Amino acid sequence: MRRRKDPDFNPDEFFAGPSKSQLKRDMLELQEMGTALDQLPQDRLDAIEMSDSLREAMAELKRLKNGEARRRHMQYIGKLLRDEDPERFRRALTEYKQGQNRAIQLLQEMERWRQRLLADEKGIVAWAEVYPAADTPAFRKLVERARHEMADDEEHGRGGSKGPCYRELFQAVRDALQAPKGG
Repeated sequence: MRRRKDPDFNPDEFFAGPSKSQLKRDMLELQEMGTALDQLPQDRLDAIEMSDSLREAMAELKRLKNGEARRRHMQYIGKLLRDEDPERFRRALTEYKQGQNRAIQLLQEMERWRQRLLADEKGIVAWAEVYPAADTPAFRKLVERARHEMADDEEHGRGGSKGPCYRELFQAVRDALQAPKGG
């Protein structure tokens, strides 16, 4: 081994490869990826191409309940992930997360529309402009029934409970929002 004072000393030759700290960060990242993969629904996990040993290890992780056993098994999964292409797993996790985000946004949009429709007649007018195909007399009648139902519940001291028309309106809004934009 050459000393640093040696004029022929080349630090690139001496310090080849990543540092011990970087190796540990990489290992922890793979363990975290394994934990995230454990959160995927089984059908999503099955769709990802991976080695049989990793697939078996993921199945075993789902069976483990003890925290310490799970921690050690996650280390094992992290080790197995070192031999896999991590990009496949990152892509699958990103797609799943984006799908969840889209579903949450759709739910929030449905709830905003329902509240706007129930608030006043301006909500129905705005709805008819945005979704002309969904603006049928039956839809307007459903909104009126839901308003009446809520007012009736408040009048009888039930605090504006949400009855069947309220839920039916939510389903009608959901159907309209999920329908193809062309019709």
